[in-house]
Amino acid sequence: MGAIDNPKALRVSLTKKKLSELSVAKSHSLYELPTDDNALDTRPWRNLPKYFTQVLISTVALVKMCAHAKLGGSIEIMGMLTGKIVGDLFIVMDVYSLPVEGTETRVNAQSEAYEFMVQYLDNLKEVKPKDSIVGWYHSHPGYGCWLSGIDVATQSLNQNFQDPYLAIVVDPSRTLNQGKVEIGAFRTFPVGYTDGKSSQGHEATSRRPAGAKKSPENMGAHSDQYYSLDIKLFKGPHDDEIVNSILDKSWISGIVQTKA
Repeated sequence: MGAIDNPKALRVSLTKKKLSELSVAKSHSLYELPTDDNALDTRPWRNLPKYFTQVLISTVALVKMCAHAKLGGSIEIMGMLTGKIVGDLFIVMDVYSLPVEGTETRVNAQSEAYEFMVQYLDNLKEVKPKDSIVGWYHSHPGYGCWLSGIDVATQSLNQNFQDPYLAIVVDPSRTLNQGKVEIGAFRTFPVGYTDGKSSQGHEATSRRPAGAKKSPENMGAHSDQYYSLDIKLFKGPHDDEIVNSILDKSWISGIVQTKA
């Protein structure tokens, strides 16, 4: 069976021409905009499971995630998202990879990765005081953008202890095959929330262990425990220069650039 189709997955060509066509974000609207402190204080998402509706991803962050995912090949990779929340939006300004142990169906963060995360966050606060960790990303090589039982458990744990938190999934194999980036963004529901889904979905979920192997056949087993967010790209006034520098590197150009 092939990779799963996610109707809200972003599909975009990573070429200089395509990325140059994106409009430049106004500096005060995104880069200089502070995190929504009122939302952090009131935490409206606790009472509104679908409070967050959209994710804005910088072109720099997108290129970094795709390069990392493709370098992993058939092995899952993992990294962190940095940025801010404004209203019902996640704004992903940048990402960084983690030194983790991955397999073809799962990725595990060890103590070294957590130490790296803490150190990186401390350094981030020094150079980008407005940005924080807003989630994580990992790859699904060849089986689409969705959350497995392990992914749901990981995301739910993080939402419980450090919300607001977002999960992004990239499929490097499908990206290569279709010539466009395949990427999805997700959040999990609180325990007991049904979202109007049929009871069959919950019965199927309860019968399948959280550690079940990731595969297209298992895609629907936990689909009633999370939802997809819309994704849009943006770029800052200097993003073209940074992205072009990445795409011009001979060793990474063939990895990242997809068909026009």
